[in-house]
Amino acid sequence: AAIVLPTKDSIKVRGARRRLLAIAPALPLIVFLAAFFLLPLSAIFFYSIQDDTISNSLPRTTTIIKGWSKGSPIPTDAYEAVIRDFVELNSSGNIGALSQRVGNELVGGRAVVIQTVKKLSAPGSGEQADWQLRLESAHPAWKQEAVWSVIANGSGTIGFFYLKWATDQLEKLDVSGKISSDQGYAFLEMFKRTALISLGVTLLTVLLGYPLSYVMVEAKGKWGAILLLMV
Repeated sequence: AAIVLPTKDSIKVRGARRRLLAIAPALPLIVFLAAFFLLPLSAIFFYSIQDDTISNSLPRTTTIIKGWSKGSPIPTDAYEAVIRDFVELNSSGNIGALSQRVGNELVGGRAVVIQTVKKLSAPGSGEQADWQLRLESAHPAWKQEAVWSVIANGSGTIGFFYLKWATDQLEKLDVSGKISSDQGYAFLEMFKRTALISLGVTLLTVLLGYPLSYVMVEAKGKWGAILLLMV
């Protein structure tokens, strides 16, 4: 009988099949890492650069203030725009997200937003024709650049505010525009403490688990079964 030699294509197919079989035992681990490590990290990074709270809450204001630079006069149309945005936002009941976002970057910013909305929504508040005077009467913080600077910083949809905040790189301002000593949560310190605790627990597990595993392997008879049952 003639001897049939394998072709190059069949050799490649067999090689590919062997490689797949070699990888197969690791597939559950790869799927686990992708589902519980890569995907959550990707989602965290996506949300860390998504910063659209201010632009969604104050669409008129952010459109006008986007090109404003610190040190220059506030655009006249911005006062009317922010009042109209606040009135609409209050009627929709979505003031909480905006006040929290402003408060994260400005000391007292949450109170500025809430008190301004209350004053603008009060009976008789719409009688004032001067938009600037009406807004500044609602809260004196609108006379300062700081609150306008926060709105300008959040006028886009993508930014590094939350990333800086989570890594303690954000410089929180007070109402006067100066860097505040109150910088909020020390997230980086919390991360370090958590990492050290995790490392310590892992090392302790290795120190206790390795000798126990060795004893279990060497144990014979009922003692081996008892040790395995205890684990």
